[in-house]
Amino acid sequence: MRWLLLLLLLAGCGKLETPAPPRAPAEPVLAPQVSRVALDIEAPLPEIRAALEAAVPRTVFSIDEVRDACVPPGLKCQIVGDVVRGPIRVTGRGNRLTLSMPLSGQVKARKILGVIATPRATGRATVTATVGLKIQRDWKPVPDVKLAWRWQEPPGVKIGPRRFTFQHQVDAELAKLAARIEAALPAQLEKLRPRAAMADGWARAHSSILLNRANPEVWMRLTPRAVAVGDIRVGTEKAVLPLVIEAETETFVGSRPPDPPVGPPPPPAKLAADGFRLVIPVVADWAVLEEVLEKALKKAAERGITVPVLGTVDASFGRPTLYATSGGRVAVGLPLDARAGPVRARGLVWLTAEVWNAPDTQTLEIRNLEVTGDLAGAQGRLLLAVAKADPVREAIAAELGQNFTRDFATLMAKIDRALTGKRIGAFLLDAQITETRNGVVRPLGQGAFLLVEARGNARLAWAPD
Repeated sequence: MRWLLLLLLLAGCGKLETPAPPRAPAEPVLAPQVSRVALDIEAPLPEIRAALEAAVPRTVFSIDEVRDACVPPGLKCQIVGDVVRGPIRVTGRGNRLTLSMPLSGQVKARKILGVIATPRATGRATVTATVGLKIQRDWKPVPDVKLAWRWQEPPGVKIGPRRFTFQHQVDAELAKLAARIEAALPAQLEKLRPRAAMADGWARAHSSILLNRANPEVWMRLTPRAVAVGDIRVGTEKAVLPLVIEAETETFVGSRPPDPPVGPPPPPAKLAADGFRLVIPVVADWAVLEEVLEKALKKAAERGITVPVLGTVDASFGRPTLYATSGGRVAVGLPLDARAGPVRARGLVWLTAEVWNAPDTQTLEIRNLEVTGDLAGAQGRLLLAVAKADPVREAIAAELGQNFTRDFATLMAKIDRALTGKRIGAFLLDAQITETRNGVVRPLGQGAFLLVEARGNARLAWAPD
């Protein structure tokens, strides 16, 4: 009878529990990073050509003068004619625009001896202007024009045995043509909109971009700090003014952060266009990990939990509890219901473990899994034996370790899509992630974080609706 009473006491339903580890508080994990994004402002070359056609006069030089010595010995005549330009051709290479136009001149001497006139004579030349571009501190584009010309036939007329040319007069007028082009170009270069586009891009870049919509919600906030201007690039169809915007990037887990305040655009700076850099948290939410671990423990229980000395134990697990605790460890609370022979025990066993991974790997290892505290009596020893059993430890290690690999691949694919064709006001952002690196896992109050650094190239294209 006494033995039977003892078994009944041992099989009691009182709940046992080891001490719960302290919870680690939530803390900031993402320091602001500096990224640079290229911004190309484009102008089609046909538009520049059409504007120059309208701005540069067709007639470069006109002459209508009386000369005292047209024909020896000192006969007067009147010289009339003009030099006109043909169509302007706009091309470019490297960082300079090239403008070229043909010139043709027709000159005639008349009223020699009051009545005689010569046949009209022609002249031919090619004018080439190379144009560089500088941006002042107020973002005003200033052209630098270098003009050159080559005469195939100087303009002139033959009177008697002599040929009279007017090359020096036309050359003087051509020298003034460079000033005309320089005066006409700023209005056309304004079509590149360096000031307006930069100011608009500067204001709209003070924003946040959704990187991951859920589980967890992740935002990247941009706070521009400086803008640099590169050399104009000229291709076959367009001229491109490259800018580089340097911005502070912050990553937020949770709801969208408020947009940063917008200050006035700064003057152009000197920056190295070293590409896009973003620090992203790959987050394993504690609640998600708890669900995954619960399923794994249920499967382990169905296969049977083998405990040294006791053999196979009939055990079941409730929903585990996971959180970060002190010392950078993870706390694991296991609700257990176990039976071994006549002994049945129910309770909550707390364990802690180190989470470790090598840098640039997403496979985690669970090390030094330890039970917190002790439990007395047969019931307590049964719960502790089950919590320490290899199938339980293996389930904890496997599920906590594998989850990050899946989350990493899923989140990086989402971010890659989020940064492609992303509209920011009148601009489209395209970022190509070319390299990813990650550090080590940090168990924190908000969840288990694996920080990933993504590098690549990002470009903003002016694309108004």
